[in-house]
Amino acid sequence: MPQPDATIRPSDPPAPGPGVPARQSPFPPAGPIDAAVAADQHLRTLMHEVANLTDGSLRYVRLARHGMTRHKAETPADRQIRAYLDAADHALAHLADLVRQVSGIGRAAPGRGVTLARQIAGSMPLRQCIEHAAEVLRPMADEHRVRITLELSPSVDMAPPAPLYPVVVNALRNAVEAIASLGPGAGGAVTVRAEIADRFEGPAPRELRLEITDDGPGPPANPDLRRRVFDLGCSTKPGGMGVGLALARDIVRELGGSIELVSARREQPGRPGARLALRYPIRHTNVPDSAAA
Repeated sequence: MPQPDATIRPSDPPAPGPGVPARQSPFPPAGPIDAAVAADQHLRTLMHEVANLTDGSLRYVRLARHGMTRHKAETPADRQIRAYLDAADHALAHLADLVRQVSGIGRAAPGRGVTLARQIAGSMPLRQCIEHAAEVLRPMADEHRVRITLELSPSVDMAPPAPLYPVVVNALRNAVEAIASLGPGAGGAVTVRAEIADRFEGPAPRELRLEITDDGPGPPANPDLRRRVFDLGCSTKPGGMGVGLALARDIVRELGGSIELVSARREQPGRPGARLALRYPIRHTNVPDSAAA
C-alpha cells in the first residue's frame, strides 16, 4: 500500500484579541435536535437527487445494451463492451437498491436489529459477490496492467448469501491502487481465494475463509498506522476517506468473524505484497464433509 499521506485537520478559529468583541451570528444557535433534523432533511434531499441520477444512468445503460446490434455476429470487442455494460447495469442496480435502503433507515422501526453496515451491504451468493466485484474492478485493473485471478473452491457455492460485496470490491480496489502506486507500467497481480473449511472452535462446524493477496508495496510501514487501518477515517491514500476497511471490519464482525491486513511476505524487492484475510463461522450449509477442505 502507498505510504501514509499528511493529514490536514481544520483548526479552531482564532480567539478575538483584547478589546475586540466576539463575532455574533445573526441567527440563534441551533440546538442538537435542530441540527439532527436539518442533517436528516439534507440527507433525504441528497438521496432523492442521487436516486434520480442513478435511475437516469441505469436507463441509458440499458438502452445502450438493447441498442447493440444482434443481427450480426458479435466480435470479441462487442462482447467485451457488452460485458462492461452488464457490469455497469449490475452496479447501478445495486446502487439504486442501496439508495432506497439508506433513505429508509431513518423510518425503520426501532429494535429491528438492522445496522447501517448490513443495510449498505445487502446479501448475495458468495461466488456471485466475488465474481461481480472482480468484473467491476477489471477495467481499472486492465488500465494499470493488473491481473485479477479468482481461486474459488466448489464449496463456496454452498455458502449462504452474505453481505460481503462491499468487503470484496473495496479490497480489490485497494489492491489495484496499491500496485498502481508503484508507477506507470509496473503491473502486478491480485488473487482472490475462498473456501469453506472445518472449524475447530465455537459452535459452528465450519467457517468461510477469504483471502485477497496482491504483489504491491505491502501494508503501511508505520506501526501506528498499521494498527489503525480499520479505524473509520484512517486512510493511507492521498484524498482517501478511510471508509472501506472500516465498513469491512464492521460487516465481518457482525458475521461473528475476524479480519486482518498483513504482509504477503513476498521476496521481490520493494514489493512484499499485502494480504487481506477474513474468516467467519458458517452455521448452516449443505456442504458435504468431503467438500470442506
